[in-house]
Amino acid sequence: MEKLIESEELLSKIIRVCDNHRTDYGNVAMDAIVKVAEAVISGMPEADAKQVLHGVWLWDTKSDYFCSQCSKCVTCQEYADDGGEVHPKYNFCPYCGAEMEE
Repeated sequence: MEKLIESEELLSKIIRVCDNHRTDYGNVAMDAIVKVAEAVISGMPEADAKQVLHGVWLWDTKSDYFCSQCSKCVTCQEYADDGGEVHPKYNFCPYCGAEMEE
């Protein structure tokens, strides 16, 4: 599985590490490392990714649940599990797309 990273945050951390070691290795070496890191990071392709929201269904009334992420109410068909507990049919919020944890 690929690991997605925030490129600006990565570059910021590299700069902080280099700043902390300037007295050990010199300004020229640290500046060179930062320039190489900038070139490598800017040359990487951007991922086509979206942030995954996670939420839970919260009970609102006798027939409605609402999403813990966007607070929109969802009237949906329900099913009972083996223990007789009632759950909403959807495993995601149709409004914000949050994946519902059980």
